[in-house]
Amino acid sequence: AWFTDVITLLESNKIGWNMWPLKKSGLNNPLQVIIDARAEQVFDYWKGKAAKPSRATALEGLLQLAKNTNIKNNIVHRDVIDAMTRQVSTADVTPFRQHIIVPGAFLYATDYDMGRSGISYHDEDSAEYWVSTSKRTAWNSGGYYRNDGVDIEPCTDAVSNGYNVGWIQAGEWLQYSIYLPEDGLFDVHLRTAAKESGGEVRLLVNDAFITGKILVPRTGETQKWETSTLRNIKLPKGWSRLRVLATSGGFNLNYLEFTQTDNATRTD
Repeated sequence: AWFTDVITLLESNKIGWNMWPLKKSGLNNPLQVIIDARAEQVFDYWKGKAAKPSRATALEGLLQLAKNTNIKNNIVHRDVIDAMTRQVSTADVTPFRQHIIVPGAFLYATDYDMGRSGISYHDEDSAEYWVSTSKRTAWNSGGYYRNDGVDIEPCTDAVSNGYNVGWIQAGEWLQYSIYLPEDGLFDVHLRTAAKESGGEVRLLVNDAFITGKILVPRTGETQKWETSTLRNIKLPKGWSRLRVLATSGGFNLNYLEFTQTDNATRTD
C-alpha cells in the first residue's frame, strides 16, 4: 500500500522516481537475496550476538551470499512489483495464483489477489506513514511471504504452502479470483487454528453472501489446526470473486479445500 501511495503521489505531481535498491535481503523489494545461514553467523558475530565463526564457515557463507545475489537465485516478489507499476494506474485486481476450482482443489489463504488495500484485501493495519505522522505504528504482525498489510507467518500444518494468514481481526477479509469450468456444488473445508476464543467467518461470491456465519473452533494453539465444513456451497461457472470475511476475529487461516458434495440431487 505504501509503495502504491507514494508512487501515485509522485507521478500525479510529475515527479520522477527510481527504486533503490532493486534487490536486498528483505522481502519488501522487487528481488530478495537469500542470506546463507553461515553468513548470518558472521553478521551475528559483528553485532555481538554470537561467537566468532571459523574462518572456513565465514568464507563459505560469504561466498554463498555473493552467489545468491545473482538474479537467477533471487526470490521475485511479484506483489511488490505489481504495487509499484500496475496498481498505480488501476484499481483492478489480478490473481496472485491461478485458482481453478474443481473437486479436490486447495485454495491457500496467503494466495489472495494482488491489488490495492481495500479492494483485494482488508487488514486493519496495512501500512506505516511515520515520515508524515512522526509516529511509528505496527503494520504487519507476520512479515513473511508477501509485503502487503496481511499478517502472514510460517505454517506447521501437515498440508500447507508453507505459510498461513494469522492475527485475523473482525472485519478483515481476503479476496480470490477463482475459475470454475462448470457450475458446481461443493463442500468447502476451512482449515483454521485459534488459541483462545475462535471466531466467525462468512463467504461471499461476487459481493453477495453465500453462507451464514460459520463458527471457527477454539483449538488451544495458534498452530493446532482443525477443519470446519460448509455443506452444499453453489459456485457459478466462469470467473468469480470469492471473499473470506472474518465477522469475528481471533484465529489463523491455512486453506480452503473444495470437495464434491454428496447432495447430487440438489438443484436450488
